[in-house]
Amino acid sequence: MTAIQPADVYTYSALVHSDSIRLLQLQPSNNSGATLVGQLSEVHLADKPEFEALSYAWGLDESEPSFLTLDNSSFSISENLAAALHIFRLTDKPRNLWIDAISINQKDNNERSSQVAQMAAIYKTATMVLVWLGESTAGTEAALQFLRDVATDDHGLDLSAGSAGPGWFQFSGRTLKGSHEEVMQIVESTAKPRLDDIFERAWFTRLWIIQEIALAKSAALFCGRESIEWELFAISLCVLKAAMNTTRVGIAWLSSFKKAWHVVDVKASLRVALHTFYMSPYNELANFMDMVKGQKCKDNRDRIYALLGLGLYHLSNDIKSSNGMGSKIIPDYSKSTAEVYTHVARHYVLQGDLFILHHAGLWRRLSPPGGCKVQEYVPEVPLPSPDYHPSWVPDFNNAESFKRIPWFSDDSSAGFSMRPAGVALDQHSIKRIHVAGRIIDTIERRIAIPGLARSSNMFQAVCDLVESCLGAHLELTPWRPTTELDFPLTLMADGVARSLKYGTHTEGRIPVADVVEMYHFFNKHCRGKDGEVRLKVAELSAKADSVSSQEIYEVLTEEGRKAFRFYDALCDVFEQSQFMISAGGRIGLIPMLAELGDAVFVVPGLATPYLLRGVKGSDADFVVIGPCYVRGIMDGEMASSTSEWETVSLV
Repeated sequence: MTAIQPADVYTYSALVHSDSIRLLQLQPSNNSGATLVGQLSEVHLADKPEFEALSYAWGLDESEPSFLTLDNSSFSISENLAAALHIFRLTDKPRNLWIDAISINQKDNNERSSQVAQMAAIYKTATMVLVWLGESTAGTEAALQFLRDVATDDHGLDLSAGSAGPGWFQFSGRTLKGSHEEVMQIVESTAKPRLDDIFERAWFTRLWIIQEIALAKSAALFCGRESIEWELFAISLCVLKAAMNTTRVGIAWLSSFKKAWHVVDVKASLRVALHTFYMSPYNELANFMDMVKGQKCKDNRDRIYALLGLGLYHLSNDIKSSNGMGSKIIPDYSKSTAEVYTHVARHYVLQGDLFILHHAGLWRRLSPPGGCKVQEYVPEVPLPSPDYHPSWVPDFNNAESFKRIPWFSDDSSAGFSMRPAGVALDQHSIKRIHVAGRIIDTIERRIAIPGLARSSNMFQAVCDLVESCLGAHLELTPWRPTTELDFPLTLMADGVARSLKYGTHTEGRIPVADVVEMYHFFNKHCRGKDGEVRLKVAELSAKADSVSSQEIYEVLTEEGRKAFRFYDALCDVFEQSQFMISAGGRIGLIPMLAELGDAVFVVPGLATPYLLRGVKGSDADFVVIGPCYVRGIMDGEMASSTSEWETVSLV
């Protein structure tokens, strides 16, 4: 390929108006292989210009760039984008397109920030969003035709006027009408077309597409010259999902289907989210972040910026601090990722919301087995800047930040019965906040299984762990008369451990009597030498290299199943947690990163206590390790001690 001379390389002219955008006028050609030629022009969005917006996958691994002749100069573009432009180029007239990689000067952070702030308006204004999935293959035409047929055939769907549109039945458990055999024909028919040719496309994994497709007036998906309207595509996936709901049988290419279905589902879920009341402003963002945590973006700052245009009220509103400074979140690519995430967290703190702590803490970012020394991650005062990521700020780019705590439940209420915490921003450092609460105890003993999930004999490891925890409990707190009650309820966090509900439809907490009964059967059938579960696990393990929980569960008696549910819940809990005994004789569950001496901090208005660790060089600064469970204080028992609240600084 001929080298491009510097003089030939396209140079952007600055936009004259801050509310303007650039449109590419792609010139026509009858020759599909002809050089791509176009011009860039500045237009005002307020003038409602006619254009189409392109949605495609950035960041694909490509060995060599392609080129577009732009205003008589050479402009480098990706091979994937070039393929799209060759398809979308008309033969008889120019085509006006908005394409982020071309319309925005990506090397100018100020312009990039300003243009990204207008992305929602751009996609709302576009007459159509052209979704480029990539080149077609031998199976593309048949796959798209299959989806069109599924969407347009009468499958007995009752699309009521009040439905949420494509994705609606996800919320109501809709199924297809007709006999089991008729619906099975739909499921079985998915085996022939190569649906993975469509569903495996990289476009479905991008984060930005959620906004691009959610705001589109209309959209169509293109594989080469083959295409399908978005509405038909979404309905076809709804039909296939409903068929699986009806038959309880997965379609062919199920793992690929899930990637595409997720985008359809998130778009429908957004409609619901925008009309949902949230007890906590942060929960609005957290719920949506959890939905899109698997979507990818090239720039970690876009974890926030890609959601700004979606209309999430508590994310997009402007909150004023006591000094009159606003907290409105506006794209700014001159800031580091840590600064952007800190700004978002402060935005919710200004709304009096400390639920951000639930997804924060060092334990969310660092997950070594069996606890570890994390002093190298604990800052010294004065705080480093600007790249220090405060421990009270969630890492929005880390999927682990939104991983469910196995013992957490909406029923937890350690601080719910108290007036919400007093919280204030620090006037000198954006990395510090001041929170009212009470340090009630410190960690004296911790017991864990390093790498439980990788244990060669996990069953025996869990039984040994319970033996060690019980021994330490009796040794350090011999005066407590309720070991038979406190101990099993601590292991199961008052009965909220999710695996404890295996095979049931129980909501909230398992009754105390049931937890104690299951613990009794666990001792008998798991820890006991001749216990039913112990013998069955040994028998099945001798026949196969690996045995699933379902296989074990199915061969047990009713007593054995209750024992196994308790064991299965222990695996779930102790994969992420340690058993602890405090200096004050309390027992509980703490994050793997917890160490001896960490402080138990109760925050008024929050569901769980948090572990804090002191910062070197300061008597008042702490880092957040993570949430914890402490037996005896999870139901607001500390409410009578409000006169003893103190203020600590979190960094």
